[in-house]
Amino acid sequence: MSDPSLIPGLMRAAEICEQFEEQNFAISMDHQMTEMQNPGIRIPGGDGSWSLSLADHSHIHVCKGHAAREIAAFLRQMAQQGESA
Repeated sequence: MSDPSLIPGLMRAAEICEQFEEQNFAISMDHQMTEMQNPGIRIPGGDGSWSLSLADHSHIHVCKGHAAREIAAFLRQMAQQGESA
């Protein structure tokens, strides 16, 4: 990266990704707790012609959280490279 003026924006974007990660892990935990209390519950999706279990929803949120963590790490790495340039 050649423009140091981008560093604050990259750091803010990384913070937002980390918040997104935390929120998705919290949602995942909520789904897991609800699944334990109500086994077999399913959530209808879209037009109602399909549904997912809470375990599936939990897994989706874990994946979104991991993706956000990786994006945040990438953004921080870009910012650090800009600072050292």
